[in-house]
Amino acid sequence: MTFAIAHRHADRAVLDVIREVRPPFSPENVVREFSDVLNLHGLTRISGDRYAGEWLREQFFKFGIRYDPAEKPKSDLYLDLLPAINSRLVDLLDHDRCATGWLGKEDRTRQRRY
Repeated sequence: MTFAIAHRHADRAVLDVIREVRPPFSPENVVREFSDVLNLHGLTRISGDRYAGEWLREQFFKFGIRYDPAEKPKSDLYLDLLPAINSRLVDLLDHDRCATGWLGKEDRTRQRRY
């Protein structure tokens, strides 16, 4: 389970925080931990993929966080993001798992297009 916090700075998107929790884990505990980080940053509204349906929305709501499902599927969001990353309009964190994750998604996205 992952989440990230980013902000806009002029014409760039800047990734501020990235968290990843790998199985095995308690989903309820992870939502609590992620909510604590969001509250530290003064954030009460987030968006994400449609994983786990309403369950995730309900869990974040318990901690005062509004979870809005993204309008597009995750694969389309990656397709939209790749040109911005390649144009250096996105500042990513120096994080090994983040870098290898993006490279893998880019490869899978290219395969899907052809």
